[in-house]
Amino acid sequence: MKAIHVLIITGTLFFFGCDSSFNPIQENEELHFSMYGVLDVHADTQWVRVMPVARSLLPTDSDVEPVQVQLKDHRTNEVKTFKDSLFKFGTNIYVYNYWIADSVSPNQEYTITATGADGRQSKVEIHTPSELETPEVFRPTGGENIMVSGTTVDSVVVAGSNYLVQPITPMGCAPETSVSISHIESLIRRPGGEYIFRADNSSAIAAQLGTGTFIVNKRSVEVVTSKSDWPNGSILSEWEISIPRILSNVENGTGVVAGVARREVIITPRKPACET
Repeated sequence: MKAIHVLIITGTLFFFGCDSSFNPIQENEELHFSMYGVLDVHADTQWVRVMPVARSLLPTDSDVEPVQVQLKDHRTNEVKTFKDSLFKFGTNIYVYNYWIADSVSPNQEYTITATGADGRQSKVEIHTPSELETPEVFRPTGGENIMVSGTTVDSVVVAGSNYLVQPITPMGCAPETSVSISHIESLIRRPGGEYIFRADNSSAIAAQLGTGTFIVNKRSVEVVTSKSDWPNGSILSEWEISIPRILSNVENGTGVVAGVARREVIITPRKPACET
């Protein structure tokens, strides 16, 4: 489930780090565009990553032209056009992120359509969930022991803790790094839509850092809910998720775009990083 979260929330394509000689596209497949993103009912700006699919899914061409990406509200039939921004990752990975400074309504149906200059088209239908109440976070000991609770009529698809931390070494403070811990497998659902999860994150942070000596510069908790748009990929590996048609809700394309309701609770606000 952590892999699905990373793929959708950040738009990361897992196969970027794989052997570039791997080519999962078959010539007879009608995969026009890859589409990754979310429509968040609590966000004032919506983002989706759209790239043309040719002989390879690896977008290494900086000269690729943007396409028209539009959002249709099925309730009002209003159609809005996304703006485009070209992003570069590493030395030779180029992607187009499309954004629209607008909110989406809860419990509504939307369609995002990507259309090329030659008329090729991919589209995805998205069903947004209900609004999500801000979860309650208890930190009884003042350390990394937390309890989080709330209510929702939808599925909880992400429940996690996010940290900005710095390991302490004999030489002083190491560079700041982010640590994310998923609690979705320990989450308990109760009658009436209540959910709850508890965690002591100290050992999980230490395991990711490779040391139990560290300082925390920021703590937060994240809860995300969704409807049927959210893919059931918990039994798939990151490699399997990256293969077209294995996990996709895009018509004539590949990728995942989901409707979500995301809430973040800042436990302790950002403080300046320690300098050696």
